[in-house]
Amino acid sequence: MYYNFLINVIVVLFLCSIVIWIDLSLNKKYSHYILGVMFGLITIFVIYGRIPISGGSYCDFRLITMTMAGFIGGPVTAVIAAIISVLYRYTVGGNGLMGGTISIIVFACFGSILGRYSRKNQNSKQVISWFIKVLSWFSVGLGMALILIFIISFTSPSNIRIVTAPYLIITPLATTIIFNYYFWSYNYFCNIAELKRMQTERIEQLTKQLKLEEDLSQSNQLIADIIKNMPDGFYVLDNQWRFTFLNKRAEELLLKTREDLLGEVLWGVIPQLQGSLLELNYHKVKGDRVPITFEYLSTLQKCTWYQVTAYPSEFGISVYYTDITSRKIAEETLRQSEEKFSKAFHGGPIMMTLATVEDGKFIDVNEALCSSTGYSREELIGHTTKELNFFVEMDKRQESGKLLLELGKVANSEFDYRIKSGEIRHGLSWSQLFYLDGQPCHITGLIDVTEQKRIEAEMAKIDRLNLVGQMAAGIGHEIRNPMTTVRGYLQLLCEKPDCAARKPTFELMISELDRANSIITEFLSLAQTKQTVLKSQNLNDILNVIYPLLEADAFTQNKQLLLLPGEIPDLKLSGKEIIQLVLNLSRNGLEAMKESGTVTIKNYVEGDKVVLSIEDEGCGIPLENLNKLGTPFFTTKDTGTGLGLATCFKIADSHDAKIHIDSSPRGTTFFILFPIPVAAKEQNGMIA
Repeated sequence: MYYNFLINVIVVLFLCSIVIWIDLSLNKKYSHYILGVMFGLITIFVIYGRIPISGGSYCDFRLITMTMAGFIGGPVTAVIAAIISVLYRYTVGGNGLMGGTISIIVFACFGSILGRYSRKNQNSKQVISWFIKVLSWFSVGLGMALILIFIISFTSPSNIRIVTAPYLIITPLATTIIFNYYFWSYNYFCNIAELKRMQTERIEQLTKQLKLEEDLSQSNQLIADIIKNMPDGFYVLDNQWRFTFLNKRAEELLLKTREDLLGEVLWGVIPQLQGSLLELNYHKVKGDRVPITFEYLSTLQKCTWYQVTAYPSEFGISVYYTDITSRKIAEETLRQSEEKFSKAFHGGPIMMTLATVEDGKFIDVNEALCSSTGYSREELIGHTTKELNFFVEMDKRQESGKLLLELGKVANSEFDYRIKSGEIRHGLSWSQLFYLDGQPCHITGLIDVTEQKRIEAEMAKIDRLNLVGQMAAGIGHEIRNPMTTVRGYLQLLCEKPDCAARKPTFELMISELDRANSIITEFLSLAQTKQTVLKSQNLNDILNVIYPLLEADAFTQNKQLLLLPGEIPDLKLSGKEIIQLVLNLSRNGLEAMKESGTVTIKNYVEGDKVVLSIEDEGCGIPLENLNKLGTPFFTTKDTGTGLGLATCFKIADSHDAKIHIDSSPRGTTFFILFPIPVAAKEQNGMIA
């Protein structure tokens, strides 16, 4: 019995050492499961190597191994060990199956409770003597023996007297030996593991420290190499202005070698720097203890600009040079370009504007635009074309903006715009798209072509007059000759007695021939290509001559004619043509009025012009017909030829005069503006 007891104790102690090593070596995540299997196998072994007792009874250490499973590994380990042990005990069979199974389960639970209680009290870290520890585990073993005896008394009452004494002796003794050995071994292995861990950590720390020192050394060397070879200059001065470090670029900038500069005073080796902006800022950095960045034109290298940054330190100052010559040249070029653009933009004769594409807000305008439109720069800049009612057709402006965004530029765009006075002008523009702060904008040049358009219209009218004149010159004489013959024969027929009944018909035919002859006469007057002979005479004399004829015409139509001659100088006139001009315009006025209406003819001096005005009280000329006046064959009369006003415009042109028309529902006024000759101006004191 004693031999088996010793063998079992030694085996359990050995297996406990293996369990301790496994517990310390394995990952904690899986150690509970592996320990459960190990304790299950150990329990099978102790059941198999049981200790015989008299009377055919046996004793084993299953209660100790199952308690250790729950104590060391916790509930998970205890459950796994209990399952393995119970399966083995069930397989073996024999007497005491129920008691053996119950004891395995009970002591697995007992070990788990004992381990939880032990770990909770372990945090107090109380120093307990070795004797007390032995006594404690002996008491635990005694308690375990009593529990086992209690189980046997219910499951195998016949064996209770045989096993009581051995269990009360063997179980406390084995428990004390095995658990104390476990704790001693655990502490021993833990100390070894802790020493190894500390050694490993120390080695790792030393390795990391050596690696850091090596990295730092490499980093310092790398930084030193970078500073030495970087394209910007760098040097360090101590508190006595002596060089302590400088890179290759600094040697080039200071025009001296490293050997000539290290340990030398800056102002001593490079006296040109004394009194410069460099010295002033270096002293400021050292005195105020704040870094300074400034631009500096080198005194050693002509036409070279540097951006210098000086940093203060406990040991002196560090200076960093960056060559910014190319940037300064670019800035100067940009400045000159902007200055040229500004001069071209603001000083040019063409109207120029910068504006946004989206809403037409003016960003900048030049003086030409302001003088042409009557607005000041303050009235335009910051305002939109819609606010100023600038464009006559806003839809056309929006279409032009869309086209500009698509093509990038728009040329030869025509539109009507309003100036400050409300007058509508016609403009020709070109626009170029650009972006300002991400917003689409345009620069636009604008030319006022209102006068050009008017001249083109007059030239077209003159061309039509010339065409009519050429036609009249070609066919007028050829038609008049046979018409004269026909008229003569009609007069002879009227005198014959046998044709007396047809006399009214002949007279109607003669009147129609006379009307056709008058039209041909007007054709011939338009076709006259020879220079009109002008001589100095007074316009009032011509009006006085023609007045009785006009007054008779007005009287026959139950209308009135009012002549208001003014005091005017002599003009270069053709009397015959002026009479025709006044007759045509006056008779047009009489025909445009109802009965009791009045045609007023007056003249006066306005500036350097003599103005002849012929005013009627008719219904006025429709706006759509105003631009057509003077066009050959254009007339609104039922019996008109459309050549009267064309003749008037040709007569005015031959006198270098201009015809202006002012028409409203209250009547129409024709203004004929004759230039005053230089001699007449001198005579009347109009030239200083």
